[in-house]
Amino acid sequence: MKKRDSISYRLTMMFIIFLIVCVAFCGAALYYAQMRIYRAQTIESLENVNRELVELMQNDGQDFINYQKLAIEHYMDIDIPIDVSDYTVYQHEYEALLAERHPGKTLNVDISIDELDPDVQLAFLKYKQVYWILSFESARKAFGLPYTYYLLMYPETSSVVYLIDGERQSRKGHYDFLEAYPDYPAIDHPQGNEAVYMYLFDEYENFPENQPVEWRTWEAGEAINDFQIWHNQWGDTYSYYLPLIINGEKLGLVASEIEIAKVNGIIIRNTLLPIAGIAVILAGASAILIRRIKRKYISKLVSLETHVREYTETKDPGVAAEIIGDIKYHNEISSLAEGISGMILEIEEYVNNLVETNRALLAAEDNAARMKNLANQDALTGVRNRTAYENEMRNLDQEVDGGNAQFALAMIDLNYLKLINDKYGHDKGNIAIQTLSKVICDVFKHSKVFRIGGDEFVAVMKNEDYNQRDLLYMEFNERMHQLSGNAELHPWERVTAAIGIAAYDEKMDVSTKTVFRRADNNMYQFKKRMHATRPQDDIII
Repeated sequence: MKKRDSISYRLTMMFIIFLIVCVAFCGAALYYAQMRIYRAQTIESLENVNRELVELMQNDGQDFINYQKLAIEHYMDIDIPIDVSDYTVYQHEYEALLAERHPGKTLNVDISIDELDPDVQLAFLKYKQVYWILSFESARKAFGLPYTYYLLMYPETSSVVYLIDGERQSRKGHYDFLEAYPDYPAIDHPQGNEAVYMYLFDEYENFPENQPVEWRTWEAGEAINDFQIWHNQWGDTYSYYLPLIINGEKLGLVASEIEIAKVNGIIIRNTLLPIAGIAVILAGASAILIRRIKRKYISKLVSLETHVREYTETKDPGVAAEIIGDIKYHNEISSLAEGISGMILEIEEYVNNLVETNRALLAAEDNAARMKNLANQDALTGVRNRTAYENEMRNLDQEVDGGNAQFALAMIDLNYLKLINDKYGHDKGNIAIQTLSKVICDVFKHSKVFRIGGDEFVAVMKNEDYNQRDLLYMEFNERMHQLSGNAELHPWERVTAAIGIAAYDEKMDVSTKTVFRRADNNMYQFKKRMHATRPQDDIII
């Protein structure tokens, strides 16, 4: 009997064929399972990166909207070094310039972005551009990605603009690229050819038929479960997009990319290694080892997939501990489980760091705003202090120099403060000052009120109060008359005060100083006419 006709040979051949079929079948099944799992994991990972960046931009709120508006209008007016590594320098320059040009003003609270001085706008744009470039670079490095960026979409021209580019390019590098690839559909924005400055606002024609996922995401206004595949000069990558929506307005797309070769390499590695182990085990004892494989390997993959799905749905970092708890052997599956567990913990730590950093930034901003308010506020009355008054006078002098000034100053002086302090004590004198301050703020409610001395106040009247200054003058004196004649009040609450008003006159005034002198003189003359109308004995009861 020929060898090939023997049962042993046939069984061997059948077993070999069986093994080949089993290995081929298992290999194909595992490969497609790995493709599905890793594709889902890759989408999830890229989505997490994009979502963290989107949430960071959304937390910036109106400031980010302001930044994007200015960037579109003035991106060619700023120079950013290609080697910049710290945004705080630009932040401090912006804050100092804001305080100088708009004292006492807070962006988005007291003043809008369009009302800022042009130099302050450019300083704000520069600070935000550097901050977001560094933020995107940090995200790219933290997650080991080749590329992160933020796009402005222009459907009418099928073009996209890289407003925030996680990969820096110098102006010289941009021109070198255009020379090397003259047919590439880039839209040139001449900004110079310096090697020391970044090239900003890179614009390309991305036609929907070539980049469908990008445009479908933009049109949908939400993430879609798909990649954009890129084959270009920078390599072969998968790109994932997430729209940025702030206050209901769709602003752009946040994107991140991962190399296709890296994804395929991991899938192939995670497929071949288990298949090699399965083939060896099947060659030794097919039936028993198959059951053991199912118990020791396949079940672990199912469990790992379940945990991954659970984390995808709940974002609970405790899933990492469950994954580690399921590991009993050291093999490829356990390595994958440890990697996924570590990735979950790293994402959680990164998210927590982002949250803490954002909280610290908000606390610092709140503290800076609070300190700025305290520096310009009178501690006793709560109105603006002498420092704020001097800043206001400088602003008014600029209006006078510009020929567009229209204002009036009301000089108000409290009567008998020294007598109240001597008779009833300084705490009652403080009450008298506070009482007068409330009346002034109530009467001149549309004007800025300043306490410039112990018993001296100035109200700067503009617009409505300026037009009604005579009526306000009479209303103030009537309020003083009512207070001084109210027998139900304590003596130190029955305050009286002299007032003098002077309006700016371009024929006789060259600065605010002359207007102040006339208001002060009018007040003094009024005080003389009063001749202490309220006798001093009325106070010292």
